[in-house]
Amino acid sequence: MKTSRRQFEQNRAKSNRFCPCGKSNLDGKFATEKGFEGQNVGHCHGCAKDFWPDSGTIEPIQRYTPIETVNYCSHSWDEIEQTFDTDLESGFAKFLIEVFGEKQAVKAVENYILGNYYGNTIFWQIDRYNNVRAGKVISYLPDGKRDKSLNPKAKRWMHKKGDCDLNQCFYGDHLILDNNLPIAVAEGAKAAIIMSLIRPEYIWISAESKGGLSKSKCESIAEYSVTLFPDAGCYDLWKIKGDSYGFNTTKEVEQLMHKGYIEDGDDITDYYLNTPELRATLKPKKIKKIDPEWNAFVKQNPELGLEKN
Repeated sequence: MKTSRRQFEQNRAKSNRFCPCGKSNLDGKFATEKGFEGQNVGHCHGCAKDFWPDSGTIEPIQRYTPIETVNYCSHSWDEIEQTFDTDLESGFAKFLIEVFGEKQAVKAVENYILGNYYGNTIFWQIDRYNNVRAGKVISYLPDGKRDKSLNPKAKRWMHKKGDCDLNQCFYGDHLILDNNLPIAVAEGAKAAIIMSLIRPEYIWISAESKGGLSKSKCESIAEYSVTLFPDAGCYDLWKIKGDSYGFNTTKEVEQLMHKGYIEDGDDITDYYLNTPELRATLKPKKIKKIDPEWNAFVKQNPELGLEKN
């Protein structure tokens, strides 16, 4: 007797989000029999069980909430306060003082809650609900470049490797809530902080890497007005990602590279910092106060040889 072979839906994960055994079907291991989409009929390659209809009754799949077994990294605000770079002693804070002056440096350190770990800068990832998700440790030289001479085993994160799983958000995410300014996304945290002082018409946040525009991150800012500022050479990659979420992706950095102002791999801050005439405008000049009384005294007593201010 010839029997017909069972046929299954092609898109397994879409046909059923869960296997009848209770596991998620995102990996597509549960194959739903054709014609029974969304129902408890098929074969699970994960648990090696068949789920065929019996007695003419097919029960719908029971939805469930999986037990959370992931141990995500987190830090207390006590740790943030203990490491806060109050005296601007980290390498990056000193660089900010050199370029922008102390007042602007203090503003940046306070806004982005920068930490100090034995002279190294801690970039705390804090989401808009004040959850501290991670702390990245980077050492900087006086010129603002990374110190790549460090021991490879030097501390890179404030959590111990293997103790927890990273669940990263945009760096600077905590600045979004209750802020009506449009959002600008840079690749690196350093670039986001520097640009917040140069172009304060945006809320500057960082994806933390070229491939840092994850689904969860992008969805979290999809309702805002967002402009992506990809590093030179990364425009096409970020353009594709940005279009899928309705973000604007600027060609500004790419055009600066084509004009020879910056090189492939540079970010927008390299244009401002490496162009002498532009860099000179970043640090406010000290205004010399004029004392009319002193000048009058000098004028009345020329024999003293004093100078006016």
